[in-house]
Amino acid sequence: MDTLRPSFESSSLMDRITQTPAHVFKHAGEKAEIKCSHSIQSYNNGLWYKQSEDGQMQLLGYMISGSAFPESGPEVTMGGSADKDQTFTLTIAGISESSRAVYFCAAQCSKNVSFGFFGCGKTTVVNFRKLTCEWI
Repeated sequence: MDTLRPSFESSSLMDRITQTPAHVFKHAGEKAEIKCSHSIQSYNNGLWYKQSEDGQMQLLGYMISGSAFPESGPEVTMGGSADKDQTFTLTIAGISESSRAVYFCAAQCSKNVSFGFFGCGKTTVVNFRKLTCEWI
């Protein structure tokens, strides 16, 4: 799949993408689930990106309707459906410090994969929490 060139020209389409929750706080080893949906007619591709603290964007994988195509490497799974008015999910297994990032979903039309839409201001921040013990 080609690199997605985000389009910021049509805010009306960007407003039709919903991503939840806004923040996730997890301890080491736990899993986090992020949900995304859109209401854009004829869009059936859903993409997941991770933006690390250094600003780098990494494609985690994409969905075509109900079929998931994760990239090799990241410890993630995808499910659901990227069709209009459906929900597709990203599950991050085994949260660790490297999971700390901002996660984005995007919607794309399968007929024109050269661009797609991120939700305007719709991101999920995953924060890693270390377990600490204090002796009394």
